[in-house]
Amino acid sequence: MEWQLRRELQETRRAALAQSTHKNIQTHWKSYSTFCEATGKNPIPLSIDLLCLYAQYMSHFVKSPDTIRNYINGIITHNNLKGREPPNLNTPLFKLTMKGLRNMMQHRVHRAKPITPEILTDIHDLLNHSDPFHVVIWVTLLLGFLLLLRKSNLVPDTQQAWSCKKQLTGGNIKMSDQAILVTINWTKTIQDSHRALQIPLLKIPNSKLCPVSALENLDRLIGIEQKLPLLRYPIKRGWALLTYPQYNAALKTLVSHTGRDPAGFSTHSLRRGGATYAAQIGIPNNEIQTLGDWKSESYKNYIEDLLPARTKIAHKIKKTLIV
Repeated sequence: MEWQLRRELQETRRAALAQSTHKNIQTHWKSYSTFCEATGKNPIPLSIDLLCLYAQYMSHFVKSPDTIRNYINGIITHNNLKGREPPNLNTPLFKLTMKGLRNMMQHRVHRAKPITPEILTDIHDLLNHSDPFHVVIWVTLLLGFLLLLRKSNLVPDTQQAWSCKKQLTGGNIKMSDQAILVTINWTKTIQDSHRALQIPLLKIPNSKLCPVSALENLDRLIGIEQKLPLLRYPIKRGWALLTYPQYNAALKTLVSHTGRDPAGFSTHSLRRGGATYAAQIGIPNNEIQTLGDWKSESYKNYIEDLLPARTKIAHKIKKTLIV
């Protein structure tokens, strides 16, 4: 009886994580197992000393201490799924190791350049808003920027990989004359449908970046149907989905045609650009975190260094110190 319950319990724990997360954990555990084999160590039980040694080992193969921490978190999760007691990563020894690696590696994570409202405006002027494919590209760019969406909520990697659970369908969009309401049922942090994100976007009269006008144009040219993908376009025989390679290539091409260097721009530039713009216009950090659906404070890495804002602060300080 107990054996059966424990087997069921292990399956219950596995169900807490998405399949993609399980694949990442297996990759992390395989790396750890390779390290243990190379050093003659027993991988079980986990210990702080062994994890510190593994962290040092990984520093020879990766560029970022954040990657090392991610791998260790995967190893800990694998350990938890097996019902084993995890070591405490808050011990001074582990913290000292990670801080030292961060100082020694001195790695600055490569970040995509942020898209700005000015770049989006220039892109708007390049597109033919009577062409269905151009209209789909424009809606994708606009939603990515305004909603700080991850690319997985917008487009699949291939035509066959599309999922009504992950990517937007017409049913995720509720429209009125003055606003649209976007419902997102799955994100990186919402993998079991225990909640949904509902984000309103208001009409912006006389603006090229108006989301309501963009969606109305999409509906007029292609149609927004509840059970069909939102970001699709007509072809000779039916319709095709906008995929990530198309989306990424279109963004780089359009940025290039605005006269800017496309190097460093990617679809991630929309999410980062939206977060940066939100900070620039004074939206509080906690609200940016909520909008972008960040569980941790990692959203701060998405915000471009705000030199103009700091310059304004410097001027305010100057005024208060004038005597």
